[in-house]
Amino acid sequence: MTLAARALAMVAIAVALATESGAAAAPEPDALMRRVQAHASAPDEEVQFAMDLIDSGGQVRRRTGVVYSRQVSPGSVDQMRLIRFHSPADIKGSGVLTIENPDRDNDQWLYLPAYHTTRRIAPANRGDRYMGTDFLYEDIMREKVEEYRYRTTSASTLLRDISCTVLEAVPTAPQLSRETAYSRKLIWIDPVRDLVLRVDYYDRGGQLFKRFVVEAAERVGDRYRPSAVRMEDFARRHATVIQYHDRKIGAGVPESHFTERYLKRGQ
Repeated sequence: MTLAARALAMVAIAVALATESGAAAAPEPDALMRRVQAHASAPDEEVQFAMDLIDSGGQVRRRTGVVYSRQVSPGSVDQMRLIRFHSPADIKGSGVLTIENPDRDNDQWLYLPAYHTTRRIAPANRGDRYMGTDFLYEDIMREKVEEYRYRTTSASTLLRDISCTVLEAVPTAPQLSRETAYSRKLIWIDPVRDLVLRVDYYDRGGQLFKRFVVEAAERVGDRYRPSAVRMEDFARRHATVIQYHDRKIGAGVPESHFTERYLKRGQ
């Protein structure tokens, strides 16, 4: 092989390696978020939970319940989700129903047995805490990727020995920007399991005030799900810790579970 031929061969190899490297490159931030959301969306799902509310003095209040979810349509990332509380007795039967809509505001309703009626949660109240937890109504529904600007802040950051991609999410949609409690979020994603492991929430003044952490995860079929999570509110020195158990994916949660009638009457 002549010197010129060798040179051409080396160029071809370099181009091939560059192409392979590009193919294996990390996805764009928007694409990564969509992939994570697709992984989190199952045809239907049911999981029991035990929830501890921990105040600044270390006092703990225990709650139990169940979460039902189902895709709005087959293959959709939008979900219908019902959180139903079983105990303690004073909140037994309470629930929050969320219907995620791809083309308009999501729908949310709260049911408290003491009032014998459901109450619609207006989008303007998405920044309110629900049921005394450290989660806001907007925390329990999928964020619409098209309403945020995402950028990668760290290509690879270790979190408990797991290499994560860290994204910054800033609300850009005018209505969301007016109504959300957050000026931005930092999201730690395990790109191997397509699982969010941590979220730092910044208030409208730009200060860190909440942190969500997945403390343990499990594999259920071909999907990964959190089995223990913690949401901590630094401003009020309060935390919500949730343990999940008896998770079932694809067990056939009926569509009738996601109605105001079922939210109120359980049937």
